[in-house]
Amino acid sequence: MTLRMGGSGGGSPEILVTVGCLALMALFVVAALWYFRRIREGRVDPLVNPSWTSDMRLN
Repeated sequence: MTLRMGGSGGGSPEILVTVGCLALMALFVVAALWYFRRIREGRVDPLVNPSWTSDMRLN
């Protein structure tokens, strides 16, 4: 019984999937930090978007 590690020599799709997942997680973290910084600076209201109509706003 032989245990083979890796792909077929032409590049491993597992590596690409791992890199893609890490990139998406990093992008999410960066976007969240950017958004929370804008909230802290008072440039974003986290509950009410001014473009919402009155029936969409929280009362």
